[in-house]
Amino acid sequence: MRDLLGKNLIYKIVAVFLAVVLWLNASDQDISYRQQVVEVPLEVRGLSISLVASELPKSVNVRVEGELGVIDRLRTNQFSAFVRLDSYEAGTHRIPVEVTIPTGVRLINITPSSVAVTLTEMGTRQLPVVASIRGGAAPGFRVLNPVIEPAEVIVSGPEDILKGLRSAVVKIELNNVSQNYVRVLPVTLNSDADLEVSIKPNTVKVTIPVVAENQSKTVPVEAVIQGKPPEEIEVGTVQVEPKQVEISGAPEVIESITSIKTRPVDLTGREDSFTEKARLEIPESVQVLGRTEVSVTVELTKKEQEPEQKPGE
Repeated sequence: MRDLLGKNLIYKIVAVFLAVVLWLNASDQDISYRQQVVEVPLEVRGLSISLVASELPKSVNVRVEGELGVIDRLRTNQFSAFVRLDSYEAGTHRIPVEVTIPTGVRLINITPSSVAVTLTEMGTRQLPVVASIRGGAAPGFRVLNPVIEPAEVIVSGPEDILKGLRSAVVKIELNNVSQNYVRVLPVTLNSDADLEVSIKPNTVKVTIPVVAENQSKTVPVEAVIQGKPPEEIEVGTVQVEPKQVEISGAPEVIESITSIKTRPVDLTGREDSFTEKARLEIPESVQVLGRTEVSVTVELTKKEQEPEQKPGE
């Protein structure tokens, strides 16, 4: 009887052990695992300030695996994907993609696992800003040439892109304007290169004079001279550039204007020919269309001395 009880006890212990193992195995199978693909923005790290990276994909796909509850709570900002460029020089390189992932998941793969990166030397160019105008003035008015301030910008970017650039662009929309157009507008390159370069300044002031069709005319510029050079110096020709300017205003005002004078150019103490800038004296209620400053060139020469007469001649 005792032997029988001993044998049954051993069977019971083995049966309990097997039941526990089966229960643990069944419990483990109840934990659900799932894979998830997360699109992660691709960053650049360690890039030298003298280089610029191009042809990089904007993002990579990161596949991870984890428990269902963890996978459901994943967010893109928990991941980071990047390439290290601190040991590379100018040229095209195949560089592995590295990622960091949140705890509780396992990395399966990265697609693509490496990327081709082109590194180009940075450069700068000074470019003129040109106006691209759409639209026009209202009936009975006309627009004059735009004035852009500053007229040039500094563009920084890859040397191979800068070589193909000739100008920067400011885009202007005119919708039947009847008064002067003044705006601060962004500067672009009007090409895909905008994404890989910087422009300084990135805005310019645009002024476009708008005048009535029947209220403008062209008149000559008259240089005003004051003072006298030394006695032995003779004043020759006086030239103005530009020789004419366009003015606008009320018809009854500009009809009586036959010329526009400069502010006085002083000859006192002058001995040599010279050229200097002189602002225009603009009458009240009159507008000069374009430049309000001209160049005045004055020719000065030494007088020929008469030969001395000998006594008795």
